[in-house]
Amino acid sequence: MTYLIKDETVVQQLKILAQRKNKTVADVLRQVIVQEIEREDSRTSTMEKLAPVLAKARALGEPVGRINWEEQKRASDEEWGE
Repeated sequence: MTYLIKDETVVQQLKILAQRKNKTVADVLRQVIVQEIEREDSRTSTMEKLAPVLAKARALGEPVGRINWEEQKRASDEEWGE
């Protein structure tokens, strides 16, 4: 499969890197792609990062619920005679 890279800057950078590494452009691209995939695979997922926090939250028990601010305002006004 052939890809056409229209960004001339990217093409030039690929050629420079290939020349420095004494490799073909395809080999350089292949290496960069493999490295990027490995980097992505090694990243910790968001859920893995949140797991300790979620465990602590579950240990605290069920949430009380959402605050109805209109009801709170009405109760406060009633309490203060407003």
